[in-house]
Amino acid sequence: PSSDMWGLAYAPGQNVLYYSRYNSEDIRQYDLSTGNDNLVTDGSFLIILGGLEQPKFLAFDGQNIMFSETSKLRAVSTSGDRESSSTFEDGANSPEAIVPLPDGSVLVADSGDGDIKKWQNGEWSSLDVSASPLGPLAPSSLAYNANDAVIYFAEEGKNLVYAANITSCNSVDCSVSVIAGQSAVNSITDGTGKAEDGGEGTAAFDNIKSMVHDPTSSTLFVGESTAIRAIQTSSPTMDVTTVAGMSTAVLDEPDKPLSGVNGMCILDPNNIAFIDSAYHKIRKLTLVGPPPPPPP
Repeated sequence: PSSDMWGLAYAPGQNVLYYSRYNSEDIRQYDLSTGNDNLVTDGSFLIILGGLEQPKFLAFDGQNIMFSETSKLRAVSTSGDRESSSTFEDGANSPEAIVPLPDGSVLVADSGDGDIKKWQNGEWSSLDVSASPLGPLAPSSLAYNANDAVIYFAEEGKNLVYAANITSCNSVDCSVSVIAGQSAVNSITDGTGKAEDGGEGTAAFDNIKSMVHDPTSSTLFVGESTAIRAIQTSSPTMDVTTVAGMSTAVLDEPDKPLSGVNGMCILDPNNIAFIDSAYHKIRKLTLVGPPPPPPP
């Protein structure tokens, strides 16, 4: 256990979890098959890095471990012996969640600049999400729906889940909409994410911290302070259900309630790994079945 665990990513071909430690300033690997925990890198022997600078959010693109620092997006091989590093153009106040896309590009939530940045072919571009009528926004958590080419994001500690089509963001107009949550309500309440007329639904969120999308079940999982929620992204009303914290979902240690759900990743369609910031450990959530529909 470590009190500063932050980012989490899963490498299915290796059956390992990679995680970052913010104050310890290193990247580590946990082998799910053997239970072994090993250092990947602390940056000390990487000439260009010269040590890490409080690594936070983390992702794995199939080859490299990517992580955000104070003003950089960085990548390191799984063996820790090769790295690439780049700062944001014009600087970034706070790069946070990272999502690799199928085309090889990488999206980074930048709460400091109020935008989502895209890294592709050695260059940065902006999606200009704060230019929408809903702006200004400060994206922190981030997820990608590979089925519909949609990005989801939320502001740190807030209560609304936003969505934008990546195709439109790559062209001219990055049209952003709220798909779940009530602007004036902070609570863990299940129901519809949005009304049939496009207005706010009956579901509410409280202190959103992380998110990940499962393409198999078309479900967006949202981590909050004391719960994990499931949004059915294939439903027109984006129905929301609590799957951990106030439900019959199976946690690895049922006697330990959730408290601060940081970095989440999909292990398989029925299991989710996440960092519990209060208990300082990586935990597993096993869904009893498909997320149930919300109550009538």
